Order: sequence, then C-alpha cells, then structure tokens
Amino acid sequence: MSEVQVRGSNVEDTQPIFELVPMLSPLTPHTKYTYWNLFRNFGNSCFIAADNDLPVGFITSHPTTSPASEWFIWQVGIKPEYRGTGLVDKLQDKVVDVALESGALAI
Repeated sequence: MSEVQVRGSNVEDTQPIFELVPMLSPLTPHTKYTYWNLFRNFGNSCFIAADNDLPVGFITSHPTTSPASEWFIWQVGIKPEYRGTGLVDKLQDKVVDVALESGALAI
C-alpha cells in the first residue's frame, strides 16, 4: 500500500466509483447517473482517495442552501483494506475546508 492521495473529483470518476461502491458494504449503491450528476455539478465538493491512481475511497457532499451556508455529506466509502488508516478523516477534512471557504455555517 503506497501513500494514498486525496484529490478532487470529475465526471471521469463516475465509472470507477460506480464499480467501487458495491465493494463498500454496507454503503448503498446508486445509479451511475447519480454519481455522474454529483461529480459534474458538485465536483468541487466531492473527493476521491486514490492509491496509484486507483480509487480506494470517496466522499460526496454538496451545499444545501444558496448561499452555501449549509452543507450535506451524502456518502463516504472506503475499501475494507484501507479502513482504519485515517483516510476518512482526510476526506472529511477536505469537505470541511471547502465548505468553510464558501461560507458554510453548518455541515
């Protein structure tokens, strides 16, 4: 296991995350369109954890108000072999940083 990198998401992450989610029990799988929509419209608030460019986890979030004073973390998933490594904290910290930068008062 190399150093896992946390990066922003984009629509190219749709298929890899769609394929990853069924491995992340008990996370509820959603349609490919759902992930595409999140990454397309909220890519600046969704993040991918990758090991050698392969997704091993992710977090999806988005503002729920306009202006973006309230945010919602929708899904967080980590491959079982990467759980307990602090990766969830890294993903959540990215969301918190972006949310606070946009003026969030609640997540």
